[in-house]
Amino acid sequence: MKEISLKPTFAENSAAIEKITNWKEEIRFWIVEVNAFLNVTAMFKLNCKPREKDALEETEMKMTVFQRQILPGIESSVKSLELAVAGRYTGGLFREVETKIERGRKTYREIKAGLLPFFPKFVHVQIW
Repeated sequence: MKEISLKPTFAENSAAIEKITNWKEEIRFWIVEVNAFLNVTAMFKLNCKPREKDALEETEMKMTVFQRQILPGIESSVKSLELAVAGRYTGGLFREVETKIERGRKTYREIKAGLLPFFPKFVHVQIW
């Protein structure tokens, strides 16, 4: 008869810890990048056309929502998962956090895509 163990093996645990470390680094990068983008957009809004300003304000609002609402939720989920992995019990929490990270990546890519038309203008006015 095969022996059943409820505790994950060392290899499974270390892989989970490595993923969590990568996620934490990615979240830190998002935080730094969002702050930089918000600073750049604030400077550019002073010297742009009204039509561009509206589009930039909309993108800035989305980025602010991402910074203040979505990122803290993802960050707290990763921290709670880190504690669960340390206690050797993750249940469905690992997959849940992985899904949140994927959604966060998708949302952040869409927000950054909204800034793409402005990059040449950022360079032109020597902000970037």
